[in-house]
Amino acid sequence: MKLQDKVAVVTGAASGMGKQIAIDYAREGAKVVVSDLNLDGANETVEEIKANGGMAFAIKTNVAVEEDIQHLIDTTVNTYGTVDILVNNAGIMDGMEPAGDIEDSKWDRIFAINTTSVMRSTRKVLPIF
Repeated sequence: MKLQDKVAVVTGAASGMGKQIAIDYAREGAKVVVSDLNLDGANETVEEIKANGGMAFAIKTNVAVEEDIQHLIDTTVNTYGTVDILVNNAGIMDGMEPAGDIEDSKWDRIFAINTTSVMRSTRKVLPIF
């Protein structure tokens, strides 16, 4: 088990690639924090991990909100003692709108989730690493 005793935080882990990453990391022995805005989906991922003998918990996180990122990492450290792996997987699309049609409010949300959240969560875990 390549990730035995490691603690992994995976954002956007309620579905898609994030869910599969969380499941695969748990299969390799990691304790996984399943983070997503969709708490029901995150809980389903956790149940699948636990059904296969893994360790995980779900936490509702809006990665566009700095306080949520702080809470995510603080809760992880309080629960598992550290963070060894951070997977900044959460992301959204713009609906393939032409650049000239995207309103600032939508662009700000896309940028906050896809870019700013990556910097904020990375910055939060670097002292732990």
